[in-house]
Amino acid sequence: MDMTQYLTEIEHAATRTIDLVWSERTRAAELAARVQVLQREVETGYNAAHALAMNAETADDVMEATGRYWETYFGDDKELFHTHAERQALAAELATRAFSTSAQAAVLLQYAKQGISLVHRSIFGTHNRHQTHIALAQCPGGRLVGSQQLRDVVWQSRNHALHWEDGAPSQSVQVCLTGLATDFQQPVFGQFLTRNLAFEIVEILGWTTFAAFHADMLGLG
Repeated sequence: MDMTQYLTEIEHAATRTIDLVWSERTRAAELAARVQVLQREVETGYNAAHALAMNAETADDVMEATGRYWETYFGDDKELFHTHAERQALAAELATRAFSTSAQAAVLLQYAKQGISLVHRSIFGTHNRHQTHIALAQCPGGRLVGSQQLRDVVWQSRNHALHWEDGAPSQSVQVCLTGLATDFQQPVFGQFLTRNLAFEIVEILGWTTFAAFHADMLGLG
């Protein structure tokens, strides 16, 4: 089997996986942006009312300041309250889906690792454990991800995603993730003992579409 054939066979499943990884993130980002806009609107309304009240010289000024306060409270602030409630509900929902999101990203890494294994082990006509290391050595390095080759990032991050709960990553996994933390100035990659970093890996790789995944995998063929 060559890489082109492998990618054709997994296209539907991999595309679905990529869509699942990114859809909830986009939805949460849109809502978070809306809440920020509302927060600014409310703060502007309250600040304007407060400034007017502090500088009020007539009864009309006081009435205007009071009106602005209640307009903000019953307008933007009420919407903010309900949006916050929705945001909190979504946050709770996303918290329960966090494992699922990471798991989907791990599936995508598994597709990539399996492609390396199937394409390069097939040269030897065997699938025993010893040939796994030979398959990795025979695989082209691919593009650079920071200072590391794509092949190694895919292989080691997939191993991490499957075994992170053991709390005993191999030296190769530690070197890979520590390298990513340094290269991309993202301390999250140093948390490999306590969390699944599959999503963060997929994000670094830029696998937001099957086309991006496909292009990288061809380079590993």
